[in-house]
Amino acid sequence: QQTRRARGPMSYPHQAEFRVRHIESINDRGATDPLYFFNGQVDELRAVATEVATGHKLSFPEGFTLAEAAVTAKAWDLALESLAAAEKQTTPEAYRAENPDRTYPDERVQRMVRWRKADVAALTGWALANSGQPAEAMAAFDRGRAFETTLYMGNSGTLLGGYRGRALLLAGRLA
Repeated sequence: QQTRRARGPMSYPHQAEFRVRHIESINDRGATDPLYFFNGQVDELRAVATEVATGHKLSFPEGFTLAEAAVTAKAWDLALESLAAAEKQTTPEAYRAENPDRTYPDERVQRMVRWRKADVAALTGWALANSGQPAEAMAAFDRGRAFETTLYMGNSGTLLGGYRGRALLLAGRLA
């Protein structure tokens, strides 16, 4: 199960450096996307997460990428921990700091921050739902709805709707 929007495997320049750090150690195993290689290998993913976070403040792309990998590996506690780190970086200042060579209009920065907040809420809700905390999961989805953006066809540009629907089905409720 992949949680990334259709923007390609290197949607943020900082993810490239983050992922390349671990390619050499696992490339011989046939991984095409290093962190997703850890599906089912939770201990190895935890070791990578610890190594990356030691003495380093995670950027949003790093924290969110770790969270996506943890969701894929079904390491719900690691996903929640990584999402908490990513959420701290969902500010206009953090977004601009990740892109120091570019000048974005305030409107675009605000839109990206909203998408990030909604996506963090979506994965947080999904991790909570899978951790046996359905009420907390629905609360996370509800918080995320404040940041959701509706596109011209009425659909969302975020992960929120899909994960909320999955969580409802997991809880035995139809969406």
